[in-house]
Amino acid sequence: MLFVGVIAVVLMSQVSATTNCEQFCKHLSSHHLRYENCLWDCGVVDDCKKCEAPRCEDKPDVCNAATEKCRDTDNGRVCDCKDGFEKKDGQCVDIDECATKQDTCDRSKQICENLPGSFKCTYCPDGKVPVNNECIVKTCDHVQCKDNEVCVNIGGPKCQCAAGYYSTENGCKDIDECATKQDNCDRSKQICENLPGSFKCTYCPAGKVPVNNECIVKTCHHVKCGEHQECKETINGPKCECVNGHYYTVNGCKVKTCAHHTCKDNQVCKNTDYGPKCECQQGYYYHENACKASTKCPHVKCRYNEYCYKKTGKCYRKYRH
Repeated sequence: MLFVGVIAVVLMSQVSATTNCEQFCKHLSSHHLRYENCLWDCGVVDDCKKCEAPRCEDKPDVCNAATEKCRDTDNGRVCDCKDGFEKKDGQCVDIDECATKQDTCDRSKQICENLPGSFKCTYCPDGKVPVNNECIVKTCDHVQCKDNEVCVNIGGPKCQCAAGYYSTENGCKDIDECATKQDNCDRSKQICENLPGSFKCTYCPAGKVPVNNECIVKTCHHVKCGEHQECKETINGPKCECVNGHYYTVNGCKVKTCAHHTCKDNQVCKNTDYGPKCECQQGYYYHENACKASTKCPHVKCRYNEYCYKKTGKCYRKYRH
């Protein structure tokens, strides 16, 4: 027995002395290298070195330099996708930041241009605006005007004050057409009401007239009567009537004649510019609202505008009554 044990120790010493420690490693993939199941063909483990995974620096071109970057791990080197790329079907492909809205462009002023692994923000040239990530000709459809403004195309879209407004440092302000007399109201019949950007003409109600753009109670002071007419205040408001000695027709007030008038006893009718006039007949005088017979005047002949005074028998200038 002792002899057999001695022979075994001698044999193992010889193997250790004559055989190198060889490592057998498994190659898992082209981009993910991992060494495992290391075997030592020797009798004493301490005589063998540990199995070490390969590093990125050992083989710099192991990854696709355009889309990948190498990363060291405990199990070996790994090829990761670079920023701006993503893994699809085992390959690193470009991410379209513009299409996926992962960009940081101001889409109200810029368009996004996709680049390999990145993107670029570009301002549109003058006269164009970004729409659906394209620079197109700028029109009023792409302009947001301020309050009380409208867009017009004058060598390109432009905001200006709308009709009925005027420009100030603080924006477009309403024009008071009524106060500035820019309205077209008939001020003899209507009042003007200012509206935002416009105005409205309104007739005064019955019995009122417009004065200083206000409806006030109508009086004879506000009425202009026609020829041979005078204004009289009534419970229904001012009214134009024919003056004394005239009568009303569809064509206005006409002068009355003796044909339209009847005088009292002992009176005769005479036509004047103011209408018919009754006078006492020759030989009569006017007294107590009647024509009385004169004892001295029957033989006195006065002119047409004179009368004979019964007490003296003299002619005197007539007076209106």
